[in-house]
Amino acid sequence: MLGGTFWVALLRNSIGAVMMMTVFLMLDHPRLPMRKTIFYYLIFGIIAVGSFSLWYVLDRNSYIRFSGLCSLPVVGIFCSLMSGEGIYLSLYKISLGFYLLSLCVFVGIDSARWWFEGNLWADIGIRLLMMTGIFWVMEKKFRRIFLANLGFLREEMDLFSSVTLVISFITAAFVAYWPNERVFSVLSIMRILVIMFLTGMIQFLIFHLYLHLGKEHCYKAERQLLELNEQLLRRQLEQEQRKKTEPTMCKNNAVDTILSAYAGFAKEEKIEVSMEVAVEENLSIRDIDLVAIVANIFENAIYGCLCSGAEKKEIGLSMIQKGHKIVIQCRNTCNPDVNLKKQRHGVASIAKTASRYDGETDFEIQDATFLIKVLLNVKEKTDVKSA
Repeated sequence: MLGGTFWVALLRNSIGAVMMMTVFLMLDHPRLPMRKTIFYYLIFGIIAVGSFSLWYVLDRNSYIRFSGLCSLPVVGIFCSLMSGEGIYLSLYKISLGFYLLSLCVFVGIDSARWWFEGNLWADIGIRLLMMTGIFWVMEKKFRRIFLANLGFLREEMDLFSSVTLVISFITAAFVAYWPNERVFSVLSIMRILVIMFLTGMIQFLIFHLYLHLGKEHCYKAERQLLELNEQLLRRQLEQEQRKKTEPTMCKNNAVDTILSAYAGFAKEEKIEVSMEVAVEENLSIRDIDLVAIVANIFENAIYGCLCSGAEKKEIGLSMIQKGHKIVIQCRNTCNPDVNLKKQRHGVASIAKTASRYDGETDFEIQDATFLIKVLLNVKEKTDVKSA
């Protein structure tokens, strides 16, 4: 299918260079500022396209046989040097660009031979259409996901995964660029399509595998951090309970301690605090979860009072146990112009913790007062054991 004048070869080579370098750049964080990076890409592209086109004129036979396969190391080395990412991610991105180019070449050549009697302009037109479609899909679907999870890929990608991807892509590329004349038949086209599809699936599965591994490791690290914070909070509560000499507010020592501490903080900020608390000691809800809810509610209330600008700042909290339910209500002075959506976002952790116990949360702002209500479904520990 390759043929035509020097200018036709120049156009084909330009399509190939644009495909590989654009795919790489769309998924890359360059070392240099973007304006300089694009300038260097343009200069390199002009030199590379001109050199390959000159090769076509000087020795068309060797060009047809080897130019496609030679484009991978030439463009790959340049893009890797311009990239701010590691070598493994660079190998992945350049191999992906080369695979997509190979797909365009295969579809362009065989479609032109099948439907347009081998017309070279049909081949070029099909390549351009496919390239446009690939760029659209990458921009709308793939690029954002790739860049958003770049940290996971950077941590997880290693030599083995990169070599596997490169080999699979190059294997598929050999189908499109194999130097020998390819027999044009339905069987041949189907075989090539299967190879291309399987290569694409390998790329897709490896990408999602390492994305999953990266997220899993991140979740494990976060869980370990939460466990350390929980242990620290337990120790702080124990220390506060030993130091405490004031009369207790309720039978639950953990809640009593955290309420006493935050009431003290509020008084230091000249905030008037009133509380009504009646909670039993033995509950199926973990002390750390109950304390987290109360602490977040009080933190949010103190912050709301301080941002209100009001002369008289008040916090009123009630925490009542009714059977197997705990009802928590907290009112605090707030700015009348405060955004309820932002307030909801600020207490998202309360709702998340409450959901573990089939709980409900409600927020509202009325007359410069922010009201939060939390309902928790709990049982006594003795009931849980006996059940």
